[in-house]
Amino acid sequence: ASTLRAAARHADDDDDDDGPGDRALVLQLRFAGSFYLCDALQGAGAMDEGDPCRPDAMKEWLNSWIERWSDMDVESPRAISVQADRLRMALASLEGMQPAHLYACMDQVLFCWLLRRRAADPVTAPMMVGIGMALLLDVPPTWRDEVGSDVATWAVEASAVVAGTPQQRTASDIIWTCNQHIVLQTFWQLGIIVPWIDTPGLAFWSGVMHAPPPATGLPSLVVLRSAFWRLPAGAVLQSLLGQALGLSLGSETKVAEVRWMDSFLRGSMEAESYRTSWLSWQDFAAHTAALYMPSELYQIRFRDMYAMGVPILAPAASWTQRMLLEMFRMWGMLSKDSRHRPADCVDGGTWCVDEGPRKAAESWPFGEPFVDPDRDPLGKLAFYLTISDVQRYPYVLRFASVAELYSQLLFAHQGGPALAELMRQFFRNRVVANALRFCRQSVT
Repeated sequence: ASTLRAAARHADDDDDDDGPGDRALVLQLRFAGSFYLCDALQGAGAMDEGDPCRPDAMKEWLNSWIERWSDMDVESPRAISVQADRLRMALASLEGMQPAHLYACMDQVLFCWLLRRRAADPVTAPMMVGIGMALLLDVPPTWRDEVGSDVATWAVEASAVVAGTPQQRTASDIIWTCNQHIVLQTFWQLGIIVPWIDTPGLAFWSGVMHAPPPATGLPSLVVLRSAFWRLPAGAVLQSLLGQALGLSLGSETKVAEVRWMDSFLRGSMEAESYRTSWLSWQDFAAHTAALYMPSELYQIRFRDMYAMGVPILAPAASWTQRMLLEMFRMWGMLSKDSRHRPADCVDGGTWCVDEGPRKAAESWPFGEPFVDPDRDPLGKLAFYLTISDVQRYPYVLRFASVAELYSQLLFAHQGGPALAELMRQFFRNRVVANALRFCRQSVT
């Protein structure tokens, strides 16, 4: 939302100055959806456009679908159209809701597909559909061929409109992703090419920059949330860090200040310890460095720290691979549970996909872009690890041992300002510039 607003403000600009363009657009943003971790964030304060966590008909439908679709009647011939019309009615029922000029949909493609392609009174305004999760997440198995094949048709129709000359172009939908692996998965599944754009996150737009403690004092480390810390290996590393940094009870040689954020897998996200452990951007930026133990290929918390120029300590590739291998047995962006592939049209059937475009995927190394940790060779996860944020972004301080972690923390303590400037410059010139360029083209 923040990136769209900034892009609209500079709708006809090619530079990054702070003044609005000659054709600047003013976007009035409205929230109409279910937002991750809203329960944990209740009381954090409403946004300018209203509290995105306030209950409404859209959230009620979305939450009921995600939590209970497996118990619903999704097998009847009219099940898809019935749910599409219910979702459409929920959208229309929002208090004061007027038809929008642009709909920005994030994560699941299913909901925008229902509104655009199956509702009796479909949404007709252009859509920006950002696929943030697996293509067929929350799609009942009996719907997957229809959803997949029609999304492929939808993407082809949208790209045909956009590809015209400027005089021929009309408003169209844009299907995109903020995750590189989804480019591979959607091509393997549907034979379509989805543009990939890294999203800047909120920290960049806050304007907060790294402001660490003076190098004459103790370094300060903030440990970011990660499911890793709830696994056996995480518990062991936490104990070792306590010993190495002098944090253990009775230690007389503390060599660093450490702030542990309460991590996932504790149980309820509404637990008081979890709700009260949120930090402001200024709080994060006041630390010497942030310790990031990945639980996915990429996460917004990594980009938020990077955008502010907070030096990031992260495990070396071999260590990260072992961590993800364990966690991907339980969940993961490359989960084998999402690998459904509609049939080729040469095989017949009502819902199918043209085999031509996606045939090129047959020669990919390691085959399908999904990982089964118990069956696939170790090299497969290592191959996909190369597209992770922690591997792609420069200036990350990697460690392969506890001793090296402490050494990198000391390096950040002494060289933090110079490192922070390099990080912010890279983020501004690459990540933000690319995102703004994409959004400018989309809103105009």
